[in-house]
Amino acid sequence: MVGQSGHLLTSGPAVALWSLGAYCLASGATRWANSALPGEPDPGLLGLSTGVQLVVMLVGGAWGLLGLALAGLLTAQASWPGTSLVTQLGFVITQLAAPGLVLLALRRALRVAPDLSQLGFGQLITLLLAALMAHSAATSAYTVLAHGLPLAHWLPLASARLMGDFLGTSAVLALLVLLVALVQRRRLRQRGR
Repeated sequence: MVGQSGHLLTSGPAVALWSLGAYCLASGATRWANSALPGEPDPGLLGLSTGVQLVVMLVGGAWGLLGLALAGLLTAQASWPGTSLVTQLGFVITQLAAPGLVLLALRRALRVAPDLSQLGFGQLITLLLAALMAHSAATSAYTVLAHGLPLAHWLPLASARLMGDFLGTSAVLALLVLLVALVQRRRLRQRGR
């Protein structure tokens, strides 16, 4: 679990700041990538911010969740222009609570250690897919209700969001794997000197 090594960059407040920054960057990239899509509300072609959110929820603990909540509030105005603060706050709570509760329940059901040691690939995929489905279903339902759209809009919106969130999460995970490989390679080179 992040924050247990005692290193300054993994301390609680630093984790909150890293989470906040990563989510805000991913949210901006997501809005830019999806800006060419027609339709309101934006179904989302690439959910990078969802990918960051799920990774932080898995490894960031309470401090990571705090960073995500603050980032959600900061980015809500751009994502939900012309809506009230209460509507934006409701969306932030929905996007954190739905996948968060699913991750919590599945981690217990699958007996995943809090520090994620011994987390198998199959368990990781199960956790992420279930959290993606919960996120897409809940945020789409909230969007339909908040915008006063007919309920018939929920399934197409949830489906589009699920695909976009899946693509965004896959991209975030691929970047993390690449980053870890680069860091390990650098450490190996330094040890060889």
